[in-house]
Amino acid sequence: MGVKSDAAIEITAFDWVPDFAQGFVRDLRPRWACEEMGVDYAERLISAVNRPADHYRDQPWGQVPVLRDGMSACSKAARSCSISPNRTPRCCRATRKGAPR
Repeated sequence: MGVKSDAAIEITAFDWVPDFAQGFVRDLRPRWACEEMGVDYAERLISAVNRPADHYRDQPWGQVPVLRDGMSACSKAARSCSISPNRTPRCCRATRKGAPR
């Protein structure tokens, strides 16, 4: 259980945050939910300073976390925690044409 590079769920987070922000960045919530339910997840760590352009496809403001499960993407930390214990994390509205609905 835990972080596996080939997991069906991917959580995007920052690769580094300053000391004052550690523990407050919201990627902790979906990670914790996955860990508690025994669901594996992959990490996609991005720079907080130089965010990749494709990150804005799922999160127009460039924030983290983004939880992706196949065609669905969720950029709200609280909503991403509603992963079904049935291992089918259809927790979010699907993105269409690159923008969250």
